[in-house]
Amino acid sequence: MIKNITRIEHKIGDRLFHLLCDQDSPVAEVKEALSQFMAYVVQIENHVVDQQKQAASIDPVEEPPKE
Repeated sequence: MIKNITRIEHKIGDRLFHLLCDQDSPVAEVKEALSQFMAYVVQIENHVVDQQKQAASIDPVEEPPKE
């Protein structure tokens, strides 16, 4: 099957980011897809922040002084 797609590309820093969608995608659906992607990214970001907070709250075990 051959299918036409639209690709939007942005370069941020040294990385390229792409959005691929059907050529005839309604703009409202593209916006909804982007909204869902953002919700997913925020969920991942919150998970990482929670893990960092937990790691910071754990006190390191002190080693006894060496004689």
